[in-house]
This record gives sequence, C-alpha cells and structure tokens, in this order.
Amino acid sequence: MNVLYIKESALEQLKTNIDNNIEKYLLDDKWINEYLQSIDWQEWNIQSRLFMNDIALVVEPTDRGKNDAENSKRVYSALKDITPAQASDERLWTYLTHVTYWDYMKARWNVETRLERNPKNFITERYFFASNRQKALVRNGIARLWWYGYVSFDDTRENPFELTEFLLSKQNLATSLMERQYSNNRDFIIVTLSVLKDYEQVIPSILTKKPIQALTKHIQHIGGVSILDALDREDIRRLVEKWILNTDLVKSEEKELESPLA
Repeated sequence: MNVLYIKESALEQLKTNIDNNIEKYLLDDKWINEYLQSIDWQEWNIQSRLFMNDIALVVEPTDRGKNDAENSKRVYSALKDITPAQASDERLWTYLTHVTYWDYMKARWNVETRLERNPKNFITERYFFASNRQKALVRNGIARLWWYGYVSFDDTRENPFELTEFLLSKQNLATSLMERQYSNNRDFIIVTLSVLKDYEQVIPSILTKKPIQALTKHIQHIGGVSILDALDREDIRRLVEKWILNTDLVKSEEKELESPLA
C-alpha cells in the first residue's frame, strides 16, 4: 500500500488543539477523520509515492516494551527503502500513529496512564514530534521503531537484526545512545553496539545505567572536539574499547582482562 501523510495544515490543527482533544486519545476507535471533517477538513491527507507492506505490530499487555525489537524489525523491513530525510517527516509518523497503528499506540502508549502526569507532553512526544528534533525521532511511537532498525541493521551478520535486538534488550542503552546527536551515524552505532555486546560477556555490568551514560557522555565530548562522521569503523572501535578498558569496571577485575576483540 502507498503510505499516506497528514497535510501540514491539518497537522498544525491537531498539535495546536491537543489540550482540547485529550479525551479523544482515550477512545478505542480512530477519531481523526471524523474530527477533521467536522471542522471542514474534508481532505486532510495526501498519498505519497512510498510503499509500505501491510504489517501488524504486537504488544504484550503485561510488558508493553517486550516486543519493541520485533516491532522495530517489522517497521524497518516494511519501510526499508525510505531515506533518513523522509523518515524525519512528522507528517508521515503522525498519520501512522493516529490511523494505521492506532490500536498499537493505544496498547503501547496508553494516554490514560498519564492523565495525572502532563498528558499533553506525553501525546506530543509519542503521537507527534517533540520540539527537540533529535529526541523527537526516537520518542514518536512508530518513528522510533524505524530509527532503531535503521541505525542497527547490519547485513554482514547472519542475523542482520542481531544488534537491533541487543540495542532494545536494555531500555537505558537504547535511550542513552539514541537521544544523542551522533545517533544517526550508522557506523558509530553499529560498532559501539558490537563492542558493548562483546564486552558484556566478560563485564555484564557494562550495560548498567551509569556506565552507559558515562560512555555516551564521553562520545558526546569526543564529538565536540573531532568530527565523528570522519572516523572509520576501526577508529570508532578503538575509541569505544579504549574507554571501556579504562573504566573502574575493568580496573576492579581480579585478573587482567583480555580484549575479546583481540
């Protein structure tokens, strides 16, 4: 099927009136068409040239994030041919969150659970794009699934989605890596994930919250004094490995750690 976009003017209408429409986000049925037509928006969507396979997304009721990796694989595979520029278009993802995957959004990003904690911000982030462009791409309920797949898909592996599964196995890992300016750099994310995956075998605590946050801050600092995009994969590997081998986690080991990548 050809992907539909919501028109820019209709998008602005929806975002401007989030406060007035919060109750609509509690409805089981899709409401956007009836709402926009009721205010004389008869033609509020446009058909793009992008093709998307008809796919279903799944949610585990007792663990809503459990299927993120599987859903990421499905969304990325269905929209594998779109460019990062096209994937940065809020109109695309707003249509998908409000129409195509409304049932999924209701289950995964239930507004009812946030009624007492600023539901407007929650709706803005998960159903539209937040003002912070970088965070917006990985907080929108559907866009995030595509971007996770995009940056971690590695067709040199037997399982091209091996790193996607690893990335989404730890929520703090996905959040820390993907909400940084360098997150669109596929080489950087793929190599960083590869190194972390190798070292996890000998230093499981490397994937806990504080070490991951420290690593991403270190990378951000490096990016401020050099151009990360200019680094090749071996440079990136050395950068990440050097940081790991100088952490207290390694220094506290009872015996000298040998690099699993050596």
